[in-house]
Amino acid sequence: MRLRDLEDKELINLQDGRRIGYFGDADLVFNGETGEIVGLEVNGKGKFFQLFSEKRVSLVPWRAIKKIGKEVVILDAGAETDIDTFRDL
Repeated sequence: MRLRDLEDKELINLQDGRRIGYFGDADLVFNGETGEIVGLEVNGKGKFFQLFSEKRVSLVPWRAIKKIGKEVVILDAGAETDIDTFRDL
């Protein structure tokens, strides 16, 4: 599977069924020394209220990806992730 094949897949949290965003909207986070993918940085801002809402960034470790399906990517974003953190960009 190529990275571009993941672009339109929706990211779903296994813990609560919450939609986190789309893989294509996420930025890959790399380890600068090894070149390995260590996680996804997902902008959780709503598309409808883009101008008025604050930017929420979810940092999801790569190891949290549990299953890649036809339409969704299932993540186990539990307590070890900072999925609900906010950060000014």
